[in-house]
Amino acid sequence: MPVTNYCKKCKADVSVGDVCPRCGGKLTKTGERLSFITARTLVYDWFSWNAMLRVVVPVVGVVLLVTVLIEALAEGSAGVQAVFVQGFFWTLMSALGVLLLLTFCLLLVQGQDSVRYVLDGKGAHAYTCVNQPQPLQLYARLMTPQAVDALQVEAPDEIGKGMTFIRRTDLLWAETKRARFWPETHTILLYRPRFWQTLYILCSEAEYEEAEEFVCRKLARNKTALPKKKRKQATDSKRK
Repeated sequence: MPVTNYCKKCKADVSVGDVCPRCGGKLTKTGERLSFITARTLVYDWFSWNAMLRVVVPVVGVVLLVTVLIEALAEGSAGVQAVFVQGFFWTLMSALGVLLLLTFCLLLVQGQDSVRYVLDGKGAHAYTCVNQPQPLQLYARLMTPQAVDALQVEAPDEIGKGMTFIRRTDLLWAETKRARFWPETHTILLYRPRFWQTLYILCSEAEYEEAEEFVCRKLARNKTALPKKKRKQATDSKRK
């Protein structure tokens, strides 16, 4: 996965240089980028689960905490005990179980998709596509076939033949507040704000090292986005 330069005239990635080898057009430094495609089966993808759980679990926790506090103020320790003994706690856990089962069913129906990641001078971009999706797959993603058809005018030029574009996520480097690196799973997490994961970049083993280096280089000026060790490595690399 070498760094390439995107030629706007050819609408294709070409080798890095001053001139496009295809059309002879001028290439700029800002056009340099990394791009790669990752296929994923959503029901096996932790981050697809996480998108739901990071909303559902805090809500359940807040409901339980508020209920306990109200009962503690109204009835004291007996009220708190009643929350857990008289069924409310298990009702809440049952509701959580139903939501988890519903999430499993939705992810199972959604099936598999492909994400094209593009890391360029402006930021990180993810283009999600599905191969000839059935209406049920789209409904499971809370989308309609009509909405998806209208979305195709925004599809990037690199979308493969037979693929349907369904989602785009963009995160500018200037807006990225934190980055985390999981080399053991070849994953890069980007946050905006610091507590909210906006984009995750899932690489193959061969792609990860270069993707990590690219992200660190782009975030090197941000004193808080990178871990201290990564920031030092990025700064030293830039000096060289």
